Amino acid sequence: MNRFSSTSQLPSLEENSMPRWLVLDGALLPELEKQLVLLAHQHSVAVEYRALLLGTRWENVADVGPYLVGYFPALETWVQSQSLAAYRYGVVFASDADFSVLEAHWKVLIACEHSGLEGALSRLYDPVIMQHLLSSTDDIKLSAWLGPMQTLWLPEPIQQHYWQISQIQFNQTEQTQTQQIVEKPLDNAVFTDNEWLGLSQASLYYSARRLMPHLQLFFPAKRLATEADTHQFIVERLNELHTLGSVDEQLATYYLNVFCRLGNVLDSNTRYPEVRTCLLDHTQPLSGRLRQANFMSISFVLNPRSPVKVLS
Repeated sequence: MNRFSSTSQLPSLEENSMPRWLVLDGALLPELEKQLVLLAHQHSVAVEYRALLLGTRWENVADVGPYLVGYFPALETWVQSQSLAAYRYGVVFASDADFSVLEAHWKVLIACEHSGLEGALSRLYDPVIMQHLLSSTDDIKLSAWLGPMQTLWLPEPIQQHYWQISQIQFNQTEQTQTQQIVEKPLDNAVFTDNEWLGLSQASLYYSARRLMPHLQLFFPAKRLATEADTHQFIVERLNELHTLGSVDEQLATYYLNVFCRLGNVLDSNTRYPEVRTCLLDHTQPLSGRLRQANFMSISFVLNPRSPVKVLS
């Protein structure tokens, strides 16, 4: 079930009169606090904000961490104009809860952990990460993740639109249980295994995004109709590669090269069984297999192999 709807832009404040907030990524918006003060002064706005890492174990890097900020249109315009932050700057949500309730909820979210990986900062203020989390959770947990946020908008960097999701409606029994979750702030939050798997897909999303310039530069003929289609093509290649093992993005470019030159060499009917054998040879490190397959693919491009003719 797709829980998200898509919108090309945020609704006007008149369309959604509930107070609106942002959680901004200070790592993508240098000197964010200084800019907030300046923008508020320029537009005569009284803006409430808070660095969410203050009072946490990450307090010493609070200035480059997430900020909870009251929304005003000029702020959205500014963050979208920043090259690193466009459609990645953070999340937007509507809520009539007190600022202190919102701050407490978000501090729990960013401290969320997974068994065996305690102590890491959870970047749920990254819109891609949050979208993958909410796509992988169940309905009751979804409402707990949203908490006091009634509607949440998540910028999408590839398609450059917003995913929108709201607190969902339940039958009366489920609604009572859910309302108790929402009204009582989370004491702590732990990712389930399925949610953690969803977060790994967010990592894959960004890996594919970083590999897009490589494909566009070296294999322009493989570009598809839209940026989103090209991105999905690379995601599919990375998923294939992950069946062989985990690699860094540099090694992933080798597999992308091989596929773009020779097609799906992992298919049992490939015209290049030598390359398939090389990649599936688990007696050798995967890094070496990928390098060798890359060299072999160059050789086959320079010396094309004719299709096998089937005699009738």
